[in-house]
Amino acid sequence: MAKRIIIGLATLALLLGALPMASLAAEGPDEEFRAYWVDAFGEGIFNEAEVDELVAAAKAANMNAIVAQIGRRGDCFCNDAIMPRTQAAIAPLPYDPLQTLIDKAHAEGIEVHAWIIATAIWNSAAPPLDPDHVYNTHGPSATGYDDWVMTRYDGSRPGDTYLDPGHPDAVDYIVSMYTSVVENYDVDGINFDRIRYPDGQLAAWPLDNSWGYNPVSLARFHAATGRSDRPLPDDPEWSQWRRDQVTNIVRKVYLETFAIKPDVRISASTITYGDGPDQLGGWEQSRPYRETLQDWRAWMEEGILDLNMPMNYKREFCTGGPIPGCFGGFSQ
Repeated sequence: MAKRIIIGLATLALLLGALPMASLAAEGPDEEFRAYWVDAFGEGIFNEAEVDELVAAAKAANMNAIVAQIGRRGDCFCNDAIMPRTQAAIAPLPYDPLQTLIDKAHAEGIEVHAWIIATAIWNSAAPPLDPDHVYNTHGPSATGYDDWVMTRYDGSRPGDTYLDPGHPDAVDYIVSMYTSVVENYDVDGINFDRIRYPDGQLAAWPLDNSWGYNPVSLARFHAATGRSDRPLPDDPEWSQWRRDQVTNIVRKVYLETFAIKPDVRISASTITYGDGPDQLGGWEQSRPYRETLQDWRAWMEEGILDLNMPMNYKREFCTGGPIPGCFGGFSQ
């Protein structure tokens, strides 16, 4: 099982969010955040024996947190959230992966942070088995306002199915994925993943995001700006409007979680595509900001993110030289 655990994102690159508001933790978080990342596409929390092995491994390695993926694609490795229980081959009811992990990890003094993919809701040609899964109720087969799915500039919807951050009902659902977990489980934190617009840009705009053209989202953009055109992917006003929609989700989750349980920490696994910025104004030209419309620097500055966990998907060298120099641009 140990090979399935993603180790050390936080120990390699952890940014503490700027906190102009009062700290969420009554006594303050540990100075070090030493975590195992446990994906739910492989073994780790599928049954109680795996949870026992995971917690024992974390304790032996002196970890003080486990960031466990409990939301993959609109499902939940839990029994009590707005998302339906996963159809993955987990142990039968009444087994609850998240509750079991919380009970066993907390008994060893280890925090549990619930990792949930935000916008991606399905990645298979066959639809989910549960009729209440958001893909079945508001996915590609839905029409009109009930269609929450992301669309590209050319009208296509290739690859994974994503909810559009510009659709108000989609936003409310995404927010409730996180808050329903906070309401029903004693988690120490929640972790955003894929809190952004998708990859897969059109060839004519390789550096700009081509997604976000759900009709409801586009109508809201028109209402906000007084425009009536179909903006190009590289349109600055359109790009900023979409960027703001992602930030809105983070802000709503932060504020609603704070109202439910003020000590729950909000984290995000953020994009670091390409080289980090190395000059004034470089962030606005970076791939996270421009290509995925994920302005995680602004989230830290606003104080709506307690922990930023930049994802280091890099080889030992990058275009700017050794990886510490390239990655360092994002951490400064």
